[in-house]
Amino acid sequence: MTTFAEHVQTVRAESFAGRAAEMRLFRTVLTRDPALPAVLHVHGPGGIGKTALLHRYASVARAAGRPVTLLDNPEDVPVAVAAASDATGPVLLIDAVDAVDATDRGDSVWRRLRDTHLPRLPAGAVVVVAGRRPPDADWLSDPGWSRIFHAVALAPLAPAEVESLLDMHGLTGERRTAVADLGCGNPFALNLAARMPAGRDLTRAVLARVVGDIPSAAHRRALDVCAHAYDTTEELLRAAIPDADATALFDWLCDRPFIHSGDDGLYPAEVVRRALGDELRWRDPDTYRATHAAVKAHLLHRARTASDDRLLAAIRDVTFTQRLLMSRSFVFDRGHDLREHPYRASDREAVLAIARATEGSGSAAVAAFWLDHRPDAVTVYRAAGDESPTAFLIRPRLTTPTAAELSADPAVAAAWRHVQHTTPLRPGEHFAVMRFAVDARQPWRPSASMDLMQIRCAAEMIRARNLAWHFIVAPTSGFWAEAFTAHGSGTEIAALTIGGRDLTVYAADWRVRTSDDWHSWTDDRMLSRRTVDDAGREQLVARPTRLEFDTALRDVLRHWRRPDLLADSPLLRGRPVAVIKENVEGALGVLAGDPRHHKFSRAVRATYLIGVPTQEAAAERLGLPFSTYRRHLGRGLSALADILWKQEMYGVDPAGAS
Repeated sequence: MTTFAEHVQTVRAESFAGRAAEMRLFRTVLTRDPALPAVLHVHGPGGIGKTALLHRYASVARAAGRPVTLLDNPEDVPVAVAAASDATGPVLLIDAVDAVDATDRGDSVWRRLRDTHLPRLPAGAVVVVAGRRPPDADWLSDPGWSRIFHAVALAPLAPAEVESLLDMHGLTGERRTAVADLGCGNPFALNLAARMPAGRDLTRAVLARVVGDIPSAAHRRALDVCAHAYDTTEELLRAAIPDADATALFDWLCDRPFIHSGDDGLYPAEVVRRALGDELRWRDPDTYRATHAAVKAHLLHRARTASDDRLLAAIRDVTFTQRLLMSRSFVFDRGHDLREHPYRASDREAVLAIARATEGSGSAAVAAFWLDHRPDAVTVYRAAGDESPTAFLIRPRLTTPTAAELSADPAVAAAWRHVQHTTPLRPGEHFAVMRFAVDARQPWRPSASMDLMQIRCAAEMIRARNLAWHFIVAPTSGFWAEAFTAHGSGTEIAALTIGGRDLTVYAADWRVRTSDDWHSWTDDRMLSRRTVDDAGREQLVARPTRLEFDTALRDVLRHWRRPDLLADSPLLRGRPVAVIKENVEGALGVLAGDPRHHKFSRAVRATYLIGVPTQEAAAERLGLPFSTYRRHLGRGLSALADILWKQEMYGVDPAGAS
């Protein structure tokens, strides 16, 4: 008859996922010279799978015929060592070694193990100790121990390992995606999220297991800052928490097992970052906003004053504070080895090969023109140790494009027409076009190289002087079309087909909406939303800002004849598309009945509701010079937005809103 304990052990073994490298190391230790002892120190933050790994080690050791002792209390070590001292090849597994003597970081336990208990074991013994903290230097500096000592740092599960774990739970579809997203590779969080609905209970369970007790409010604030920033330095803590001892808080963070140290500061395990952010947004939204404002203000100042060699890292840090809005289009991969390099003539064939493979021969011909005509506008991206580019960015900055440039590139020609027909450049101003941003390995999908390209463009927009317009050229359908709209990167001004590939040109006037305006807009958009995941998933959406409302209204007008593209409009707020159209028609009717606004409403109706192919065609239909038509259209859009804004915000009847 199978015992209860045997059943539990069997299920544990069946549910174990990943850790192939750690298992290979343990099997190697078991099968090498039986007279050679070994000590493995498995360490990592709470929930990372240390206990599960020790149970798996125990099963493997028993199968190999080794006598096994598994302890979950280090205080039982003396008795276990005494019992194993006469055995052949004993395996001693000690869990939660730093749970004892927590105020002393467990050092006394380690000293007793190293100096008193382990020397009493037979030479062929294998000892595995698991704890949250990495080993102290004595194990590595002492030649007697260092040759038989192995530090095993447990990282989050790799994507393939996560998939294997989710298969065991039988998860599919959106539920599977949500659990993977919540778990961040932490086995405890993944298993818990697979078995219980998302929400406060899940978040608090993760924080209790992984973070544990927090000594004070100041320490909690330090954790919140660390969770908000890509990297946390003592300088950032001092700026964000001016009334606290930044040095002491930074030292405390350094000592947390769930906090990692990188080249530019400290950062938390991703599962901790997510749980802390979700908890603070729910528990204290005002403090979350204040933390965001303090962190971002410091990072923006640093970005605007950074040296050239630190600029991209500084812009990355600013961008990361907006990850709730940008998460679908940035990967923020710390492990990539890509570097940005100036274009060289020797890169030409490799760049054009990428362009032909991903963009088609027609676009490749346009890329070839810019490579030869303005090589200073080209940036390439290479992996460490590889001379061949894997991605490239072409972003010309122009004042008055030449006839050759306008003829060679229809997208730049469309951008130039838009500049001339709206607000032409003033002396000293220029416009820039993100013409190509191409990754050979993941064309037009989020990737490390796409991160670098977007960050480079953002850096030049923040730092560039006299930038009047910024344009982006991207595939008409697919991921980036949605992302650029969500980011407020620009409005659609042209649709093109080059070599059979449909492209859209987006425009942003940086004299009308400055960098500060854009950051305020993205902050409002990000901070006014709180999402609670799956089981009964709800989304709480604040009323839009005026800037957001105006942008959404123009989107509704542009997509007037495409109800499928209107379905996600923030103006709907749960209402049918027909209601929004009815509101627009009603407001235009009010304007048409007002002698002051009649001609302006005609321009709006002719441009968007009737469905002319171009604005030039709308002007011709109305019998107006193009400049007059543009003035009427601008006044009409402004008046229409005023009416609908008052109706949306204050319930004002359209008839009385003009």
